[in-house]
Amino acid sequence: MSKMTREECYEKFLEKNGLEFEMQLAVEEMSELMQVLCKYIRKNGKVPRENIMGELADVLNTVEPLANYFGRDEVEKIRDGKLKRGMGRLEIDP
Repeated sequence: MSKMTREECYEKFLEKNGLEFEMQLAVEEMSELMQVLCKYIRKNGKVPRENIMGELADVLNTVEPLANYFGRDEVEKIRDGKLKRGMGRLEIDP
């Protein structure tokens, strides 16, 4: 990682590329992750872990700028609520 923080990089991505481009890129990266996960399932795990990790990294790097744009704090609150609800479905007190 360079001298810039991830947050600074995300800000630069949005600044240079614009919101619509970053949204389209996120959709493309999520699609690629979906494909590699389907392949992993279809081939009973015989897909290099690096392929999955690379796609996960791409998705995170395209979704994080969007979370910042739309409101990181609110996204985190909603995320926590969804985790709590999921744990409740498992009957686990978070």
